[in-house]
Amino acid sequence: GGGERATVNHTMGAACSAGSKRSCSSSNPSSSQKSVETVVQELEAKYPSEPLKIIHQMSVHKDFWEVRERLVKHPKGNQIKYQLCGHPPTYAYVVVFPFHHASQTVTIIREWQQGLNQWWWQLPTGGWDRSKAKDLKECACNELAEEAMLVKGRMIPLLDDRKTGIAEISFSQNSWYPFLSLDSRKVDPKDKNKRQRDLEEEGLIHVHEVSLAVLFFLIKSGKMIPTSAMCSMMAMAELRKRSLLTQTSWAALL
Repeated sequence: GGGERATVNHTMGAACSAGSKRSCSSSNPSSSQKSVETVVQELEAKYPSEPLKIIHQMSVHKDFWEVRERLVKHPKGNQIKYQLCGHPPTYAYVVVFPFHHASQTVTIIREWQQGLNQWWWQLPTGGWDRSKAKDLKECACNELAEEAMLVKGRMIPLLDDRKTGIAEISFSQNSWYPFLSLDSRKVDPKDKNKRQRDLEEEGLIHVHEVSLAVLFFLIKSGKMIPTSAMCSMMAMAELRKRSLLTQTSWAALL
């Protein structure tokens, strides 16, 4: 409706103009942000939020990926069977946005994607293995070191205190957790203790440091993996909130 559009237009109107090197802080009035959240809450309140009753569930294949058959009770009373997939045992993974404040750049990777047999752009991403990382934050640090060869940054979760991650796709049991990494540095090639990539990743990951304008082009042209694109948008919103984007960088995104 007109109210929602007015709120969004007001927020965008507060964006910084191009040409200045000063930091671009979030100038959105709290009342505008609250009204946006209220609109979302009102929309969600109109629809069911309770999960469907699971009648039966069984694993039909389990290796690196697991396929499950699940029988649920539909709200109209009938029963429906679905096939679901996920990566056991945690069914959770992290996506990391490595931002370099001084240069206003982000490190991204070009990686071969098994399913489509194609090369795509994405952020450092990896599954959570409790034998290698005690929590998601440590997992994010590990993936950043392995895939982007970056360490020692400040790792910031972008989901606040939510206990559940973001749904991957409808038929996936995986959920993912976005992180923002601030001012990490490159790993010393001579460091004997540096984290090693998995054997199957060698030669299939290429690291690049790009401007936010290039990143945004990759997103809007559909050249970036969806989870990485969403993490990027969340991270850039957090950067603006923390006054870490220059006006020139912010203007390049508009």
